[in-house]
Amino acid sequence: MTKGVRPVGEPARGARPRGEQRPVVSRSGTPELDAPLWFPDRTGADAGAEPSTLAKVDQSRLLRPEDYLRESRQPPILGWQRIAWRLGARGVRPGARERRHRRWARLSRRPLAAPKVIAVFSPKGGVGKSTTALQLGQVLARLRGDLIAALDANPDSGNLIKRVAEPYSPGSASELRCYSEHVQRYADLMPYVTEAEGGLCVVRSDTAAAGRLGPVEYREVLGVLSRFYSIIVVDLGTGMREAAFLSIVEAADAVVAVTRPSFDAAEVLVEGMDWLARRFPLKVATSTVVVNASHTVAGELDLDRLEAELSRQVAHVLRVPHDRHLAAGGVPQWLLLSHHTQDAYLKLAATVVDSLPEG
Repeated sequence: MTKGVRPVGEPARGARPRGEQRPVVSRSGTPELDAPLWFPDRTGADAGAEPSTLAKVDQSRLLRPEDYLRESRQPPILGWQRIAWRLGARGVRPGARERRHRRWARLSRRPLAAPKVIAVFSPKGGVGKSTTALQLGQVLARLRGDLIAALDANPDSGNLIKRVAEPYSPGSASELRCYSEHVQRYADLMPYVTEAEGGLCVVRSDTAAAGRLGPVEYREVLGVLSRFYSIIVVDLGTGMREAAFLSIVEAADAVVAVTRPSFDAAEVLVEGMDWLARRFPLKVATSTVVVNASHTVAGELDLDRLEAELSRQVAHVLRVPHDRHLAAGGVPQWLLLSHHTQDAYLKLAATVVDSLPEG
């Protein structure tokens, strides 16, 4: 055989076999230096970062930009490092907070093989459950870039939609269920969803008693939404023993429980989680508890001891600190949240997505 001539049908050295495609990475954007960290660098590898599917995809590149291009890495966009970079200090690297953001962003962008349902609940009202569900959905919508929905499944006229700016969609979850056979394209969903901050699509509950849905109806609504959305965050009511509640928890891929930093609320949550664990032991064992202090300052309750007690039942316990903007009520805006509150919700999104099953 002549040297330098390869046989017909044999791929060149370093070429990909026929039929094998280069891994596709979801779309990315270059943020402005004054913008919050929503789209951190997806190609650079930060020290101490957890392994992820996206990192494995990046390692398969034949040529890496940072090896050939000057200033190929994304510049710092948080803290004094951002100012130093803009003044010409090209040797400055992102700070600790920005590195945490990038790590959480990679975990939140984890590719999913099938649509996932995240159930957010609390056995006691007034603990910030709807706010937690909304912020979780908005963070996922901004970070992932794919379609994320939030469904208000509170049978007693939930207030999830009140955390979203008007105008609201004319249709509700019950009407979506009634006309589900007419939903053939994504555009057909528009009369039933309200777009919130970050692109999250919210499906509101029905204010009329006649619009209350049962377990079968909620499964039908989830079936319709799963055809278009990769993640559906469901805001449940407080009735843990209702058939609709149990049906959604059974269909959920992840469970998030919310409580206030008070003894009464924590006691009700522990009892509720213990009751729920008898029916769904695996879901409770892998669930996440959010101790939400956004509306109230933690008093004399020993949060460390409470966290240790909850950790015996669940996989993760996270805290949301007091936030004056959230405590004021109304429609929350991400840029008005404190840095500590933003970090808490970013960590929540990364934790929940990382705990989702593979299939």
